[in-house]
Amino acid sequence: MKNAENVSINSVYDAVVSILSSHYLLRDAVDLEIVNYSSLARKILPWVESLVGKKVSDESVLMALVRYSKKTKKRTTWNSDLTEVIASCTLAVFDDAVDVVLPRSSETFHALNALSSKVNWNKNELLYVTQASGEIAVVLDSRNFAKLTKSLSKSAFVDVQKNLSVIRIRFNSEKFISTPGPVSVFLRILALHSLNVIELATAYNEVSIVVPDSLLTRVYDLFKEEITKAKNLMEQSSIK
Repeated sequence: MKNAENVSINSVYDAVVSILSSHYLLRDAVDLEIVNYSSLARKILPWVESLVGKKVSDESVLMALVRYSKKTKKRTTWNSDLTEVIASCTLAVFDDAVDVVLPRSSETFHALNALSSKVNWNKNELLYVTQASGEIAVVLDSRNFAKLTKSLSKSAFVDVQKNLSVIRIRFNSEKFISTPGPVSVFLRILALHSLNVIELATAYNEVSIVVPDSLLTRVYDLFKEEITKAKNLMEQSSIK
């Protein structure tokens, strides 16, 4: 195993927290209580020893894992507000998307400003713009991409990815803004299934996730399954 951090850690518990914080699969297994703590303690023992810089016992690592689990149990429990927010979600799909990276310059801003006035929002045409310190990421449909190519030189395009789809998640519960974790629920699903995100765009109560066309059906089905699970939990709760 590689070190989780290249720093000296004094306590076994801090070493265990560092390891679990660096590896979400291990952390999720502990949080969901689906792992054998004794086996996990033996597995990460060499790593713990590397972090603390001395020999430690299996039992001390085991106790640290149990302590971590007790401390995080309340925090990681699926709460009713989060369930309600996920259950309220609706999904929309848009294909024929293109992801473009452009330099952050006055020329780029001028071209995007001109393009925005030509987008037909009533026909669900796409134009997402995300600004970073040196670059601008743009997600748009192929029709508006063709317009953009006429406004900028070929050398202005840092990167272009085609054959993409957008899954738009709309959070319809009023509790969305005040409830921690709704967006991470969907991103964690992608991480657990080793599915990559090309681009991510957020708004007040919507999140748009850009994926390759080849992954669209799988990602949509996984998201739909999660929403259905939340709805079922809400129904079971109301029955009780």
